[in-house]
Amino acid sequence: MRIAVIGNGNVGSGLSRILGEAGHEVTTIGRNDDLSTAVAKAEVVVVATPCGAIADLADKADFPVLLGATWAHSGFGWSFSNEGGGWEYPLFWAVVQGVVAVLGRGAFALRVPQLDQRLGQFA
Repeated sequence: MRIAVIGNGNVGSGLSRILGEAGHEVTTIGRNDDLSTAVAKAEVVVVATPCGAIADLADKADFPVLLGATWAHSGFGWSFSNEGGGWEYPLFWAVVQGVVAVLGRGAFALRVPQLDQRLGQFA
């Protein structure tokens, strides 16, 4: 069976090792790995992350969907009152999720080393 384990900490790596020893094809996904490719190939997905990391995963998963929804609705007008319109709402949430992803130096904030070096203590 193809299994994707999201999380490569103590629990995730332990589960991956045990499942691999049991003969399963296991892909362990860390914070900076390609989530979509690994999950698309899996038959079973196991989430082994701390609670706060789940919000980070949701941001990564939703961002491309929201941009796609913005593009799909962009030709039909500004608001949902137009048939097929309403591109501003998914665009707003894509921007909000982008801001949340890079916000602060919290444990689950997106890390951009070049930005950290450039902004120093203000990053």
